[in-house]
Amino acid sequence: MEFTFNGISSREFNIKIKESNHLSIPKKKLEFIEVQGRTDNLIIDEGCREMLDISIEAYIDCRDNDTVTYATRLDNWLNSTNGYQDLIFDDGTILKAIFVGQIDFNEIVKNFNEILLQFKAYRESDL
Repeated sequence: MEFTFNGISSREFNIKIKESNHLSIPKKKLEFIEVQGRTDNLIIDEGCREMLDISIEAYIDCRDNDTVTYATRLDNWLNSTNGYQDLIFDDGTILKAIFVGQIDFNEIVKNFNEILLQFKAYRESDL
C-alpha cells in the first residue's frame, strides 16, 4: 500500500506501509454534563466527529542515500507547508491531514529502517 501527502507519493521515498489505521471511523463529538437532580447526564451532540489520530507504520529502504539524507528529505516533505493537506491512500481513502509526529528511524539492517508517521486528520464528510 502507498499514500500521497501534499501531492507527493510515498513511493518517491521507498516507503512501504506495514500497518495503518486510516480506515478508522472517528467518534461523535459529544459533551456530557452532570445535572444535579437528574439520574442521567445532559448530552450535547455537537453534530460532528472528533479528529483522527492516523499512525502509519512503514518500512523505508534507504539504500539510495544514507539515513540522515532520507530523514532530511522526509522532514522537508512532511513539514514543508502549514495547515491541512490531502492525505490520499491507494485504496481511495482521502483525508485532510497535518503531520504531527517526529521522524525516528529504527534500523532493521543497514540502510533499511522502520518508521512511524503520525498525522492528525479528518474526513470532510465528518464536518
